[in-house]
Amino acid sequence: MSKKKTFFIDIGNTSLKYCSYHNGDYQIENSLEAKDVNKERVEQLFSGTYCLICSVVPDIDGLFKSIRSIECVFISPAAIPYISTHVDHVEQV
Repeated sequence: MSKKKTFFIDIGNTSLKYCSYHNGDYQIENSLEAKDVNKERVEQLFSGTYCLICSVVPDIDGLFKSIRSIECVFISPAAIPYISTHVDHVEQV
């Protein structure tokens, strides 16, 4: 029995980078330019999957949240309190 495919997604202002993990294997990293991210493309790539997302782009966050066939978890500094970050503003993480 296979488990649901998992994607690790980093959403930035210029691009969305992602790789997947499924049945013990990692897939090579892929990316999309932020200007090419839309509902149709996100559904095509991530529908029926589990997505762990780190993002600095609220509009794209909302797009992922609006697609019911994608199970999303957003990672933030609050979600990982025991990891020290060396940035001026935690919003940069």
